[in-house]
Amino acid sequence: DVVMFNSRWNRDSFLDGIGQVAGRSPESALKHVGRDLRERCTVIWPPVELPGATDVPTPGRTRVLHNAAVVVWPHRWEHDKGPGELLRVARDARDRSPLKWVLLGEQFREVPEPLRIFMKEFEDDILHCGRIRDRDGYLEMLASCDWVLSTAAHEFFGMAVVEAMWMGCLPWLPDRLSYPELVPEGMTGLSPFEQPPDPRKVTEAVRRHLIPCRAECAVRRMEEVIRDAFKSSG
Repeated sequence: DVVMFNSRWNRDSFLDGIGQVAGRSPESALKHVGRDLRERCTVIWPPVELPGATDVPTPGRTRVLHNAAVVVWPHRWEHDKGPGELLRVARDARDRSPLKWVLLGEQFREVPEPLRIFMKEFEDDILHCGRIRDRDGYLEMLASCDWVLSTAAHEFFGMAVVEAMWMGCLPWLPDRLSYPELVPEGMTGLSPFEQPPDPRKVTEAVRRHLIPCRAECAVRRMEEVIRDAFKSSG
């Protein structure tokens, strides 16, 4: 048997939870279930439909960083995506550097209060607000932005962040959840206030790092793992 997870964070948080539950169980057979499961686990990033690298802009080539950095927040509009932290970050940034905002992601009937406040306070700085259902239009919007910001408190992978980084957005990511896995080592501390000297090199390094989650690569890897599992069980 093989158990697939879409990130190390997903795997480790699951196994830690299983271990805690099993540790409280009176059944001795469950005591080592976490350890036994770990031996069967593998991490494969989920397939993400991404255009070829030659089809997306690169900072310094067909797009440039704006005077006021354009930041995309790509999450669905729910509490677990940290709208309160978004508001706090935006307020802090207002006194440090001019920013423009693009808010994507699915909206629901109930809008979290921090987002209502954000929409009112930063109305003049919002370039776009709302989900873009057309795939090409969505990718074009991502390509027009300079940074992708995540404030998520709950995330097992981060597909929207991956899409944004692939389209040229620099990573403005917290050092938590799955995000450290999605960028080369040392790139979780970047922000519009700590800009890299060469954005092109960052974008190129991030794209190389993300190649395993391109749809064709991820699907091929899944097929290999499943095929090997069948062989070993046969």
